[in-house]
Amino acid sequence: MAEKIVSLVLTKLGDLLIEECFFLKGVKKQVELVKIHLGQMQGLLRDAEEKKNKGDNRTRQWVRDVREVAFEIENAIDNYVVQIHNVTAKHVPRWKRCAVKIVALHKLGNAISAIKETIRTISESADNLGIKKLGEDVSKENPLLKDPVIPDIDNEEIVGFEVDKEQIINALVDGPNTKKRRVVSIVGVGGLGKTTLAKKIYNNTKVTRYFNIRAWLTISQNFEPISVLKKLYEEVTGDKNDKVEDEQVYFTKLYKFLENKIYLLVLDDVWDEYPFERLKKGFPDVGNGSRVIITTRSLDVGKLADVNNVFELPFLGEKESLELLLKNALRIPDTLGNCSDELRDVARKLAGRCGGLPLAIVVLGRLLYKKPHAHWSQVEKNLDWYRDGERCMNILYSSYYDLPYYLQSCFRYLACFPEDHEFEAESLLRMWIAEGFMDHNKKGMLEDEAERCLEELAQRSLVQNVERDYDGSIKYFRVHDLLRDLAIHESKENDFLLICNKENTQTNFKKARRVVIHNNHKVESQNQNLENIVIPNVRSFLNFDIEVPVGIRYPLLRVLKLKDSDNLTKLPEELKSMIHLRYLGLSYTGLKQLPETIGCLQNLQTIDIWGTKVEKIPSSLWGIQALRHVKLNDKCLPGPPPSANLVNLQTLEYIIVPESWRDGLPHLPSLRSLKTLTIIDCILFQ
Repeated sequence: MAEKIVSLVLTKLGDLLIEECFFLKGVKKQVELVKIHLGQMQGLLRDAEEKKNKGDNRTRQWVRDVREVAFEIENAIDNYVVQIHNVTAKHVPRWKRCAVKIVALHKLGNAISAIKETIRTISESADNLGIKKLGEDVSKENPLLKDPVIPDIDNEEIVGFEVDKEQIINALVDGPNTKKRRVVSIVGVGGLGKTTLAKKIYNNTKVTRYFNIRAWLTISQNFEPISVLKKLYEEVTGDKNDKVEDEQVYFTKLYKFLENKIYLLVLDDVWDEYPFERLKKGFPDVGNGSRVIITTRSLDVGKLADVNNVFELPFLGEKESLELLLKNALRIPDTLGNCSDELRDVARKLAGRCGGLPLAIVVLGRLLYKKPHAHWSQVEKNLDWYRDGERCMNILYSSYYDLPYYLQSCFRYLACFPEDHEFEAESLLRMWIAEGFMDHNKKGMLEDEAERCLEELAQRSLVQNVERDYDGSIKYFRVHDLLRDLAIHESKENDFLLICNKENTQTNFKKARRVVIHNNHKVESQNQNLENIVIPNVRSFLNFDIEVPVGIRYPLLRVLKLKDSDNLTKLPEELKSMIHLRYLGLSYTGLKQLPETIGCLQNLQTIDIWGTKVEKIPSSLWGIQALRHVKLNDKCLPGPPPSANLVNLQTLEYIIVPESWRDGLPHLPSLRSLKTLTIIDCILFQ
């Protein structure tokens, strides 16, 4: 998070130095010095984030300080842009525009000067904290991955995966092409029971009789080929006296030993494609029915190993969740039959809170074990998943901390949406782009990069696919409740967003950069309504309530999503000043018209008015060259005129063909980036 915001601010400082070279004469050195110090800190942030994740509180504060100072600089630059924009109209005399610009730059210079010493102090304090520059012996070890404390559930009967178990056993010992070496992958989010299931299969009588050599190897994230090879060789041969340290020697010896054996090798907890690709040359494929099992959180790992033998584990259903919880909480035969109706109802609520995640259910069940049954209801109300469920959450945290920094921002953004929300991937990706999460310096479309990010989250089982589109891309998906809790927790930890809901009515908007309103929220802030509160630094405002504050005044806003707000019949006058706005989601609101001032939003990339009552599109909208995605409703006229220069427009949906297009499509404006065009009431093709 801190690294991303610093990167964004460095870009803005660079642009400022280029674009305002003449006017910056008085403060140019200060701006350059701040840019240098920020650049130095950017190189330290990845090491600092790792130390913070290991529980180093001093480093945690250092990262927070860096983030805060970067926010201050970004606020100063963005406010400067707003002030300049307010006097750029043609009717404003040139002398006045210059005067305002000089004053605005003076304010910017004062703001940067005020935080210059703070930046210097933060930068110099890195040495005292032992924070190293990227590439200088920075450990990649995740403390949560080294020896994760996982409840010992191996001796428990598996619940909910009986069918999967039988299918995997059949894939190992039966089925077509049984003699060719086969790689079977068990895929699922951390805590879903992959290792437990694999061990049950590994020790199954049918399996032990089929294979004459079996070996189990835990790979984990910190994969070291030589030590893994040595351990694997010891497992299969029983020879623990070999002192060879040469990889190739081990590969040769391992291959020769296994060549005439029917072997089963389990590679547990494989995090990426590299370990199997590196090790597989030591696994003979001589057509004798040998097998390899991989457990992994990544679907890509399984597909690359053997696309035909990937088993994705589902989350447990309500019945299986309840059964597993009671088995661990009561430890008696026939738990369902020996449980009172009242206790079963409470247990069902508790199991539902775990969202079908076996590890979470087992942790909770053991928390309840030997507790008086009368206390179960209290546990259901007061359970703190970041204390009582620490062991379970650590497993989920390990997946989160393994994400690159840009993906961590994407994952945290999922916390903006309500519980059990069905995500529309298309709109989410466009919001990510508007937020600046995608790297604008990379080649290719930002949308393609955003889609790859979502796909990676799906491959890591951090989002669950609900539906894919005709081209295989994710169309809709959901987020597991525990993973959403994790996103919320990390968002709070990183000052990423402020959620206003029934449980959180006391709000502090001073530093909020993203504000989310969930259903039935009433703000209690000095008896003010939200529409009367100025939130000076907010970049995103997402409303999921049926009513929306109509007097919103957020000058630095980049994302505004007001979907389903029935009371929104017109846009606030202040909208024309939101020149940083990039995403405007107004679908299914009561909106009746778009103002002509919509054309002031020259950075607008996405506008969605599907399901509104808007019938006329102001011509000024088509003058916004930054537009990438336009989604109208089925009543709107007119579409873009032939003179419109919409070179970035990729999506134009639900337009009615005007009379000017009657002679055919050559009269379309310049739409060289267009990928999707949806036309309704088309007289053109009648």
